[in-house]
Amino acid sequence: GLCVFDLERCSNTSQQSESKTKPIFTAQAHQCMVNAIDALGGTSIGCGAPEIVTGGRDGCVRIWDTRVNHAVTCFEPEK
Repeated sequence: GLCVFDLERCSNTSQQSESKTKPIFTAQAHQCMVNAIDALGGTSIGCGAPEIVTGGRDGCVRIWDTRVNHAVTCFEPEK
């Protein structure tokens, strides 16, 4: 599966809660291993949507918007 963590929250030593180590986004990304991952956008104005792009050994490329719990689009290889 795909898990995204907030590294600033995880490294904040003033927080003493279990919630800081929980992922902020999870999804079943690919049928096989994820070979590549990249991110773009963000929460600031003008940055665009907070999206993650993954490429898997299954040959698929998926684009994820972390505000929803499913892939926004998927590019699959021809059979």
